[in-house]
Amino acid sequence: MQHERLEPGTHLRKNTKQILAMLRAAAQRAGLAGEFEQPSSSKARLALTGADGAVAGTVEVAFTTDGIELLAKGPATERRALALYTDTRWMMEEFEAFVADSGR
Repeated sequence: MQHERLEPGTHLRKNTKQILAMLRAAAQRAGLAGEFEQPSSSKARLALTGADGAVAGTVEVAFTTDGIELLAKGPATERRALALYTDTRWMMEEFEAFVADSGR
C-alpha cells in the first residue's frame, strides 16, 4: 500500500494542536500535569510533573511531513513511537503506557 506524502505544511498546523491536546489529556488522566513548550512549529517539549511537584518525565514530539515522532523519558523508562497523522493509535498507546508508569 502506498501512502501519499504530505506537502510541507499540509494539514500540519491543525493536526499539531490536536495531537498535543490528546497527549496533554492522556497525561492529565494519569494524574500528571504540564504544558507543552513549542520552540518551533515542528517541535514540542513537555515536562510532566506529579501531584507532589516532582518531575515524572519529559516528552519530546517532532512533527515532520511524514508523521510524528514521540520520545518519552522517565526515571526508569523510555518509550519511542512513530505515527502517521492519520493513525496515532500506536503512539497514543505507547504514551499512555508511559504516563501510567510515570504517574505511580
